[in-house]
Amino acid sequence: MKNPVSGVILKLLLLLVVCVLTLAFNTQPVRPDTYSVGSGETVSASIDPSGEVDTYTFSANASDVVFVRMTKTSGGLDPEIKLNAPNGTGLTRNWGWTVAEISYTLPDYGEYTLLAFDYYADGSDTGNYSMFISRQAGPTENNPPYQPQLSITPSLAVEDDDDLIVTVTGPTPADPDGNTVTYTYRWLVDIGTGEFLDDGPANRGNHTGNVVPAADTVIGDIWRVEVTPVDEYEAVGLNAMATWQPVVLDATKPVADAGPSQTVNEDTLVTFNGSNSFDNTELVSYTWVFTDITPRTLTGINPSHNFTTPGTYSVTLNVTDAAGNWNTDTVVITVKDVTDPKAEVAIDQIVVEDKNVSFDAGNSSDNVGIVSYEWNFGDGTTATGLTVNHTYAEPGNYLVTLTAKDATGNEGTHSITVTVPPTEAIREPRSVQVVAEVVVVGAVVTATTAAIASIGGLGQSFNSAISKLPIPEELKSFLKIYGKALFKKIDKLKLEALEKAPFITKAEMAALGISALVMTIVFGFVEANGLPHFLDPSTLATVIPSTLLSVFMVRIAGELFEALCARTCRVYRQFGLWMYGLVAFLVSGLLFLFPFSSPGITRYQSGQISNKTKALIVLSKMLILLTLTIPFAGLYMLGFKIAGDAGLLLTLMTVCYSLVPLRPLVGRAVFDYRKEVSLIALVSTAILFYSCTVNLLPHITYLVVGIVSVFLAAITLNELRKTR
Repeated sequence: MKNPVSGVILKLLLLLVVCVLTLAFNTQPVRPDTYSVGSGETVSASIDPSGEVDTYTFSANASDVVFVRMTKTSGGLDPEIKLNAPNGTGLTRNWGWTVAEISYTLPDYGEYTLLAFDYYADGSDTGNYSMFISRQAGPTENNPPYQPQLSITPSLAVEDDDDLIVTVTGPTPADPDGNTVTYTYRWLVDIGTGEFLDDGPANRGNHTGNVVPAADTVIGDIWRVEVTPVDEYEAVGLNAMATWQPVVLDATKPVADAGPSQTVNEDTLVTFNGSNSFDNTELVSYTWVFTDITPRTLTGINPSHNFTTPGTYSVTLNVTDAAGNWNTDTVVITVKDVTDPKAEVAIDQIVVEDKNVSFDAGNSSDNVGIVSYEWNFGDGTTATGLTVNHTYAEPGNYLVTLTAKDATGNEGTHSITVTVPPTEAIREPRSVQVVAEVVVVGAVVTATTAAIASIGGLGQSFNSAISKLPIPEELKSFLKIYGKALFKKIDKLKLEALEKAPFITKAEMAALGISALVMTIVFGFVEANGLPHFLDPSTLATVIPSTLLSVFMVRIAGELFEALCARTCRVYRQFGLWMYGLVAFLVSGLLFLFPFSSPGITRYQSGQISNKTKALIVLSKMLILLTLTIPFAGLYMLGFKIAGDAGLLLTLMTVCYSLVPLRPLVGRAVFDYRKEVSLIALVSTAILFYSCTVNLLPHITYLVVGIVSVFLAAITLNELRKTR
């Protein structure tokens, strides 16, 4: 009987043998196909039976680049390729469902092996494939890189705030084989020992790049750098070395920039711009210095200043850094003058035709200065200068314009009106016939008045009737006929009352004013040669002021002086309007242009006085009036013909008419005293009056008459003083 345990053991041993044999059979390598290929060659092969590994061999140099592509053409294999070095070391592998590729740079020279097989290698996949191998030859020898060329910053003085920078600037190419080159930097420093140490042991940091920051430098250090080139295959070239100058304190001057020049109008705020200034460190101050009338100093990057005076200003900017380094720049500010000058001439003038007239621009002004004065005289002529003279050849109103200009062309103007009266406005001489007619009219009016006052009390009756009229006393006095009562004797009480009365009463002032107005109009009418010229505004503006001056001097001054002289002798006079004299004055003046009468009359009151005193009072007044021929003749000879002629005519007419020995004229008092004196005085003044009306004598004659009258008046007044 068989042992059952032995049977089981036997079966197990048989099974083990089968498994071992099967395993041995399955793991035994399949003999591969071996190929030797060249570059660019394509080989068609197959993996069959499964698990087969095909081998390809090729020779190559170091740095050769090999490219391999295994492409399945049929079957179920999954291509995989593996590259081994000549020493059998695997270098790289790749697989794919259809294509497997390898691109690899070979490290050494020798014979390389390429294995092709199915990715799984489990005997289940076989198939056909194509193998393409390409090899690009590399350099036969790897040369070291070239020695580098260096540039350092800063290249000259090194300041304590400078970074040390080294830059490789060449050569190009950097490697003879065209390989990529990198650089290593070794920094050394002499810290005052006389030898260069690596920066780490010298306690200056451990720098490996191309920059040493300024913070790692110390004043007095001398730095050096060694730059070594290394290519991608670790070939090392010759190094290059550069050395900096010793590190010193900041000595770089800043750059000052005061900005662009500016042109502005006067009185404009100017803002300066120093923002473009710079320094290698930091600017700590900006100072602007210039002179605008007085020295000025501004601070800051963008200060402002108002230039009120035109001109050109140089403004200097000074910038300073923390180390005290400084620099300057200048900007020019041109301030334009835009203010017009103020031209000024004297007031409007009235001048005489063909007389030299002076114009003065001295009161003109400008904020800078006037460089030219241009005159337009309004008659088509011009002139230049501060003061000029001009003569107007024709009458008319002329607008004289002064134009004052400054250096920049600004100008101001001022105009005045110059009036040149027509020549016809000056009185024309009267003929002998007219003179005779006027004298007759004046004499007849005066004589008729005196006759009416003397005939059978007729004048007294007329005056009595006037006194009863319900009209103001001044009008009654104006209408009365004056006959005998030239000098009226009064008692002591009334005389004392007159002594306390005002020097001139309001009624007298009114009468004098009306008399002066009438005489101004009439003599102005005469000087204008009648109505047509008198109505011309320009003629009127010329004649009336001159005539008014003459009337004031003769009438007002004469009456006041007479009142003063009479009162010294206790004789009190009263001036009033006289209707009949006024009529004669208006008729002779307006119809004949030759006035010969007086619109007013003077009456006297006193105690008992002699005829001599009466005569001396009258003569002193007449002589004082004759002294006025001095200024009137002078005015005429100086070119003020209207004022001079009107004054002479009025003076001589007043004296001549007053000396007519008919009541109520004051000449009767002289006649009653001494007839020969009355006749001499009347004839002398009549001759002067006539010569003035017909322009018979030169005007210097009246100047001499006035001077003689001064002496005669002095003698007469002295004699009057003795008779008081």
